[in-house]
Amino acid sequence: MGEGDRVLDRVRPAGLVDVPALVRLIASRAAGTPPAIDRAAEQVRVVLRLLLAHHALEEGHVWVAEQHSGELIAAAVWLPPEADRDFSRFHGLITRELEVPPDLLALGRADGEALEAARAGTRDWVLLVASREGACSHGLLDRVLAPGLRAVDRQNGTVVAWTASIPEAGRLEAFGFRGTRTVALPSGGHVWLTSRPPATARRPRP
Repeated sequence: MGEGDRVLDRVRPAGLVDVPALVRLIASRAAGTPPAIDRAAEQVRVVLRLLLAHHALEEGHVWVAEQHSGELIAAAVWLPPEADRDFSRFHGLITRELEVPPDLLALGRADGEALEAARAGTRDWVLLVASREGACSHGLLDRVLAPGLRAVDRQNGTVVAWTASIPEAGRLEAFGFRGTRTVALPSGGHVWLTSRPPATARRPRP
């Protein structure tokens, strides 16, 4: 058992109370902040909180790894194929609840369209994974991903994972993900996409 797999580290489903810590964890893994986003950092964090609370937790599944201190060190956000992909309901919520500048809203929509285009319109599972550098071992990441991967495999589904860094995408190779590619976003940022084919299409690694 490795240091990252101490008995006191636990994996559990996330709830609304975890949203602020999830925002901090995801933001900490971003590989550089585009100037347009950096200028509105607080509003971006508010939007991310709404996205997690009113989209990911309602339509998907979120699992987290928590240290004995209560700090979150890894998270896996899963959206099933039937989840809302054009974020129409979510954009309506933002418009009602927040005074987001029109240019920032436009960038958010453009980024979402770029991600959908990169996925070629497929109706696959979507995974967003984030882990604190140096704190989450392979074994602990395995435990965080396991519930979602089991659900995907029961449906013989495909997963497209989004990560904010190349190293994070590379860690997913051990779980059957392949073909990492970079997607440049209109906001000036980048994400890395990698896919895991259905169980029936995968072969054991030699």
